[in-house]
Amino acid sequence: MSAWWMDISKVCGARDNDSWFDNNIMWKVGNGLRFRFWDDRGLVENSLAKRYPRLYNNSVCKNGKISKMSVCENDK
Repeated sequence: MSAWWMDISKVCGARDNDSWFDNNIMWKVGNGLRFRFWDDRGLVENSLAKRYPRLYNNSVCKNGKISKMSVCENDK
């Protein structure tokens, strides 16, 4: 999640019990060129890297975007 979205969610009470911001926002991945597979949260509380640390540690595409995951080259 970008710093901009984190600031917006803080201001809009996303961490409060009612989570009205999170409950009324819809994430759209689109072509996947900007969404980082392991690091961006999307609709879940934690990133996939935090939810599945063993898979993340074994991944050769730690910085991969969704659009590139099927043809990932090793991170440089």
